Amino acid sequence: MTGHCLDIGCGRPLVLLHGWAAHAGFFAPQAALAWSGLRVIAPDLPGHGSNRDHPAATLGDLAAAVHLLIETRELDDVVLVGWSLGAAVAFDYIGRHGCRRLGGLVVLDMAPRILNDGDWNLGIAGAFDARINAAALAAMAADWPAYAARFLPRLFARDREPDAALAAWARSQLAANDGAVMTSLWRSLSAADHRPLLPHITVPTLVVNGGLSRIYQPATSDWLAARIPGARRLTIASAGHSPQLEQPFAVNQALAAFAGA
Repeated sequence: MTGHCLDIGCGRPLVLLHGWAAHAGFFAPQAALAWSGLRVIAPDLPGHGSNRDHPAATLGDLAAAVHLLIETRELDDVVLVGWSLGAAVAFDYIGRHGCRRLGGLVVLDMAPRILNDGDWNLGIAGAFDARINAAALAAMAADWPAYAARFLPRLFARDREPDAALAAWARSQLAANDGAVMTSLWRSLSAADHRPLLPHITVPTLVVNGGLSRIYQPATSDWLAARIPGARRLTIASAGHSPQLEQPFAVNQALAAFAGA
């Protein structure tokens, strides 16, 4: 994988996969886990951050990059941590390559399918269905900076103001993306359905949600955890869709405990 990749510490590898339109810097508070006896690895996925010169059009492209990272660095017993899109990338990776190199999976505020329909209502909140998705894709393609500005508040907890400096930084990072690449990746993400994969995940799994998430309801994480064999559940009560940024101490404690640090 080209582009920036944080790789610090030694011990069990913790591979952090960021969300859509984000980059490895959205896991900056988790760098402290390197002092807990973990090897913290956080890449900029293709199409994001320092890796924008290598755009990717699909989830499969991102999963292939994760596979290359794990293989070339000869990582084993990996705890794969996926936030939002990153969790979908982790699911896609497992679907393609299995759990041979993995020792654990952490899902941060994500659904196995983001689109709702007549048989599924645990995707993106607000009855986000194919019709609304088509309008969102058109808006992304037409004016990415404007769409990114409207999307930004959804990263943070409802009914409270985010830290002003954090929100300003996140706004600048989202706006810097290539709208065409983000649109293509969103189209791939919205077509994905990882529900059939869940019973075949054979590694210990922790499913985490932000209790004040504007994007996914707690029932989504409950459903997900109930279908992954032996999965554990954790709610970060005062966080939104980005618990690793909003409540980093609680998330770091949970990750260290799960990884056995």
